[in-house]
Amino acid sequence: MTMPKTYYMLVDCESTNKRYCLDLGFYILDSKGAINFKKHIVVAEIARFPLFSNKHNPDYQSRNQFYKKLEMLQSNHYDKMKIREINRLFNYINNRFNPIFCAYSISADLGFLQKTGIETDIFKRRFCLLRHAKKVLGNSPSYARFCLENGFLTPTGKLSFTAQTVGRYIYNNPKFIERHTSYHDLVLERDIFIYLQRQKKAKDIKMID
Repeated sequence: MTMPKTYYMLVDCESTNKRYCLDLGFYILDSKGAINFKKHIVVAEIARFPLFSNKHNPDYQSRNQFYKKLEMLQSNHYDKMKIREINRLFNYINNRFNPIFCAYSISADLGFLQKTGIETDIFKRRFCLLRHAKKVLGNSPSYARFCLENGFLTPTGKLSFTAQTVGRYIYNNPKFIERHTSYHDLVLERDIFIYLQRQKKAKDIKMID
């Protein structure tokens, strides 16, 4: 009997300064990282509000730039969808692929989606790419040397495992900059997913609740 194929729903959210999801993207990947479905969404109800209008917020300029970036991307890459439409799409994805819900920092992305009213409880299996990166790279002398030589450390002096730092390592490019739109960041996170899957330690993948 043929075993059913395993799919991962790799999700990336970019939030407002009030932690609502504005920019939502996802890939449906097989275990080798091949893309079976992808979508980039501007959440209509959130894009409607001037949630970045507080000029006293230190993020004010960068967030305004983010809006401009979204406006530029929307015409080619993004669909504007209402929350109820996103929930219907998520149900369709769950019924069609039964995917493992996956994100780089899964607790953060789940928090943004849930606060926005986007339903995630339908996805019963979950996988944190950040935890897996720490498991695979945490004991790697090569990764430790890369971080130490380039100063990629946390404020407490530990190795950094942000998506940007891991991306810099796998691309061998210490100047690589994460773009912080789902359209760009999912490319990075898929590359991390594929890289980690190819490592010997990646065979021991455990799902998280």
